[in-house]
Amino acid sequence: MENEIYESIPEVEEIEPVEEVTEPTLYVITLADGTIIENLTLNGNNYISSEPIEADIFAGNCAPMTISDGENEEIHENAELVQCVQYGNEWWIVFRDISDEEQRMNDIEDAVALLLGGGLDD
Repeated sequence: MENEIYESIPEVEEIEPVEEVTEPTLYVITLADGTIIENLTLNGNNYISSEPIEADIFAGNCAPMTISDGENEEIHENAELVQCVQYGNEWWIVFRDISDEEQRMNDIEDAVALLLGGGLDD
C-alpha cells in the first residue's frame, strides 16, 4: 500500500536555477585637478550619480579626465562637459571628446583674442 502512494505521485520536473542578479557596474571619474566622482552608473553615454554634482567643477577640468570601472580605465586627453542635469534624485552628466582640429581652432581663436587686446575671459 505504501508503494502505491509513492507510485501515484507524479514526478516533479527539475527546476532550472534562477539567474543571479548582478549589481550594476560602478564608475569613477577623476578630473584633471584630482577631483574624484565615485559610485556612478552608466546609461548610454550618461553617467548617473545619486549624490549632487555641481557643473562648475568640470570647467577647464576635463583635460585629462580618467573614467574607470575598476577593471578598465579610459583616459580622455581633451574632454568637456556637455550637460549636468538633475532628474529627480539623480544627476546625469555627459561628456564629449574635443577633436584635435577643434582644439586647434579654439587655440587660434584664443590667440587672436589676445592679439586684439581681448582676454580669454571675454
